[in-house]
Amino acid sequence: MVILETLALGTSVVAYDIPAIRLIYGKLRPVHIVHEYDTRSMAQEVRRLINMDLNEYVTEHEDENTMKFLEEHSSWNNVAQETLDFIHEVLGERSQEHP
Repeated sequence: MVILETLALGTSVVAYDIPAIRLIYGKLRPVHIVHEYDTRSMAQEVRRLINMDLNEYVTEHEDENTMKFLEEHSSWNNVAQETLDFIHEVLGERSQEHP
């Protein structure tokens, strides 16, 4: 949720390459993923973002995938329903239709 909130505010993210991050945010340009526990790479990526040209930074956040992702997750009800659907899927259960 922290990454979602950060993206919604127009801020880039540097995160470790763990399965949940890769699965949910891996295709979004403003989410920069580095190897887990690689603090040097994380620091370098943060430094690169800080020094990024403003136009490049804005373009990264206006990416079509990012905009679509944020639109789909603009409501906490949508986020909660998607999470519930995922849990049902993992458990092999059918989710109930929501209104």
